Amino acid sequence: MDLNMANPVTGCENLPLCNVERTLRYNLDEYCQIKESRACRLADLQRKEKLVCDALGIEPLTGFTNQFPTEQRLDDLEVHIKERNDEQQRLMQAYQESKSAIIAITEIMQWQNY
Repeated sequence: MDLNMANPVTGCENLPLCNVERTLRYNLDEYCQIKESRACRLADLQRKEKLVCDALGIEPLTGFTNQFPTEQRLDDLEVHIKERNDEQQRLMQAYQESKSAIIAITEIMQWQNY
């Protein structure tokens, strides 16, 4: 559900105003809970993204300043973070392999000098 869209309340046209108000308050409570849930998820994802991007030396995405994110956009951000995390792991593995190779070469060179 996109919280930025108008969500008409159907079926309230013939109800008394007190029932319309009750329905609207119920819907408002639901939307506030959805908003709070998404805000918490967004904050958590942005924190994770910042950690990964800092480790990689790149800038995090900044696409959530204009509107509140939909579930799909949050899912996309989660996939993006997973891809960045996989990239970090791949680079760390390549670094470790290169480091091991350099240490091995250095040890061989030290043995040959003595």
